[in-house]
Amino acid sequence: MTLSEPTAYHHEQNYSATDRKTLGIHYTPDSIVDYIVRQTLAPGFKSPDFLLKIKILDPACGSGLFLLKAFDILAEEWTQQFGHFNDEDACYLIENCLFGIDIDENAVHTAKQHLAAKISDENQREKLKFHIIVQDALSLKKSKQTQLDIGKNIDLICFDGQQFDCIIGNPPYVRIQNTSLSKNELQTTYQTAQGRFDLSSLFIELAEFLLKQGGRVGFVISNKILTTAATKTLRQFLATQFCIEEIVDLSDTKLFNAAILPLILIAERAVRGNNEIQYSHIIQTNYPTAPILQTDNLLEFLKNLSPLAETYVEYKHKCFQIRRFPTILPKQHTTWAFHHHSEHKLLLKLKNLSAMTLEQMSEKISVGLKTTADSVFIKPMTQAFITQHQFESQLIFPVLESENVKRWRCDWQLDRDLSVLYPYTESNNKVFPIDLIDYPHVAHYLQQHHSQLAARTYLQQARRQWYEIWVHHAPASFRQRKIVTPDISTRNCFALDEQGFFVNGTCFFIILKHDTLIFYHAILGLLNSNVIEYFHKVSSGNTLYAKRFRYWASYIKHYPIPKKLLDSMELQTQLAQNTAQLTQAKNQAEIFELEYCNNQLCYQLFDLTQDEIREIENKLAVFKL
Repeated sequence: MTLSEPTAYHHEQNYSATDRKTLGIHYTPDSIVDYIVRQTLAPGFKSPDFLLKIKILDPACGSGLFLLKAFDILAEEWTQQFGHFNDEDACYLIENCLFGIDIDENAVHTAKQHLAAKISDENQREKLKFHIIVQDALSLKKSKQTQLDIGKNIDLICFDGQQFDCIIGNPPYVRIQNTSLSKNELQTTYQTAQGRFDLSSLFIELAEFLLKQGGRVGFVISNKILTTAATKTLRQFLATQFCIEEIVDLSDTKLFNAAILPLILIAERAVRGNNEIQYSHIIQTNYPTAPILQTDNLLEFLKNLSPLAETYVEYKHKCFQIRRFPTILPKQHTTWAFHHHSEHKLLLKLKNLSAMTLEQMSEKISVGLKTTADSVFIKPMTQAFITQHQFESQLIFPVLESENVKRWRCDWQLDRDLSVLYPYTESNNKVFPIDLIDYPHVAHYLQQHHSQLAARTYLQQARRQWYEIWVHHAPASFRQRKIVTPDISTRNCFALDEQGFFVNGTCFFIILKHDTLIFYHAILGLLNSNVIEYFHKVSSGNTLYAKRFRYWASYIKHYPIPKKLLDSMELQTQLAQNTAQLTQAKNQAEIFELEYCNNQLCYQLFDLTQDEIREIENKLAVFKL
């Protein structure tokens, strides 16, 4: 740990938790800073005049942790190359090589103080000319495009486009409300500002704007850029404007207190010569039977691994699995899930042995209700509350929330669980908002919440009634036999619903084209099997905190349905009968035996070898809490 790290940590603690969230301030451990800065700068040192000409920028520098690390590394190289390093040399680096921007004036002042402390001579410290300014870095691209600000502000001249060799840092993970630019200005200026974007995504596009051709970027950002629909445009931008060199997915390692699951990105602003990148994944896991190595620095350990490695490491009394391998950047940018050769081979086999996907055999795969006002439509709706208000029964329906969906079956009880007030009628397979006059008790209740419901202006913009639910479904869909899953779970947790429950937006539901109970049981057995859980967790790449995964339609629709399940009535019947017992079983020992049988049948459906079964079970063991 360097002397600057405790002071940076102290600087962060000067802010309240609310301010840290608003400004996106997160202290970055020295091991991560060191890894990013060294990996970003390293290729440049091969050039003899790199030290004298390099320009390094941190566009969200905070108290200067990344700039301080860059200074230390440049000083090391300077000493090695020139045989000395004194105050004059230090002044040269600070005044010519290090640039920083931050929206927080206090942070900029602290960063300058930290760099000035590198100079021992007080007179030279006082004469230092810093290029660290108070500014919203995202406005630099707008300023360049509109030819404003830069010409009027002498500080900004140093930050004109395409002049930096390296851009490093930990961009803020905050929503767009926390910037000096309006959403419209951001969307006009940044092509990746689409959908539900946050500021850290825009900093990648800003880096491309400010870097020289061949310049390099090293950021720690959210790993959601790999999988979410909101970052698809960013993935396309990265693939076309950068040559991605390395990705280190830190997943749920909790190496530092950030609001996201962090990922290290190292890339060069260059036309891609090939699609190969170095990918590493670090995940906390239970202690395995395999040998475990010791380290006091996970990132330093990673740096010394071979390009193709898999090992277990103990760090701070916790066990981590580290996988490192070269891989190919996906051609499609729907998601970026990177697979080891053994994973790729097994996923390919599962797809090749499938007759179709779950989407192709389903009538519907959808999220449940999105009321955007659960506090009105669902949360109060206990049986006692409904009775007290004498709500018209035609508009009240039992509703499943994620906690009601257990593995194999749903658990909803009238005296314990909630219903939904559903302000619609159904006629000829069409759904219409109710006429409030026809339902006086419900109307009175909704009028009491008029201000809250009417504030949802998007309903008005869609020319809908103020008291409607934002995402609704025909009651006929819910009345059908269906399979339900929580939207977030640590494991596959699919359940059969034959009681016609409504489904809230914390769940997704599946209606199959083939409506027989035996077929539903067979598909339910498949969905809860180790095979499909492996497929989901490896192919989706959407790990959340505490080893939870998203089970959204965009992921589950790709599940492979094996040909044998459709061709062999014997296997289909065995699987269905076993699943039928699981939907009724309550004894844990019985459930264990039945689930073992379920997995063995599903292994048969995909003709899996013992080695492939071990691959699946070992991988799932890593994801267990």
